[in-house]
Amino acid sequence: MKNSIYFLVFGIFFLLNPFTSHSQSQTNTDGVTLSLQGFQSRSSELNFLANQNYSPNITSATSSNIVNIKQIGDFNEVSSKTISAQSNIDLIQNGDYNNIELNLNAAVINERVIQNGDRNTFVDINTFGVNLHEAEIIQNGNNQSLTWYGSNSISERMKVNMQGNDKIIEVRSFN
Repeated sequence: MKNSIYFLVFGIFFLLNPFTSHSQSQTNTDGVTLSLQGFQSRSSELNFLANQNYSPNITSATSSNIVNIKQIGDFNEVSSKTISAQSNIDLIQNGDYNNIELNLNAAVINERVIQNGDRNTFVDINTFGVNLHEAEIIQNGNNQSLTWYGSNSISERMKVNMQGNDKIIEVRSFN
């Protein structure tokens, strides 16, 4: 009965307030990175972007939902769709052509993903609405792939540290 109530509450929350974020860069056909439009100079564009880093005024840490994305490199991508009462997600990419895709549904989400290298991929899909989803994923190297489906009591606090090149891990975590 208790799980049915959780599913109902999260289902309603999902329909009324989905949280999605995307990050990417664009290049034209000559391989030149495109810039923002409508600025008189490059310095005014950089000044505008620098002023976008603000600290939100969070009144209660117990009901906050935070996604931090830090990217250094070219052609890195992040797609994050989360449903939670409380979340703290840190996504860090150092390198080129890295990809993170999150589709999570849990009461509490604590996740930290660090990708150091090129062409690393992390996919985390948990749409069942669990109580806790916690992970620390570190990928150091190139061409690494970690795909995680589902969540249960065994994997609710998973830590993975991948080292080297051309490694693949697939986790299927269903009840």
